Amino acid sequence: GPIHEGDYDTMANVTLGFKSSLRAEIGPLAWFHVNVANEVPIGVSSVGTSGADLLHSCLDMGLKLDVAHEAEVDFSILEHNFTQHWGPHADRHHDGAVLHKCKDLHPPVPEEMTVVV
Repeated sequence: GPIHEGDYDTMANVTLGFKSSLRAEIGPLAWFHVNVANEVPIGVSSVGTSGADLLHSCLDMGLKLDVAHEAEVDFSILEHNFTQHWGPHADRHHDGAVLHKCKDLHPPVPEEMTVVV
């Protein structure tokens, strides 16, 4: 019987990430923050036809990373106030691709199917 052909054209995307903050305080005198945020976008794609010998599949992965800090000091000595604020200051920023890997796969050969009516 005839085998029907079809196209493979699939794509899936997902983004994983987290945010974190570390804060240290010295009573009412001073504080310090470090903030970290990252995202990892992941994409998978496959293209081909059932009649072709190969199915072209790719995995792409990126990384977006932001690290920043901020601090403040506020105290008085002998009726003199000292207040100083630093930041927020970006310590690290990265936004780019970290992986692009493709592989040609052999799709499964469809079996003939007989329909009895």
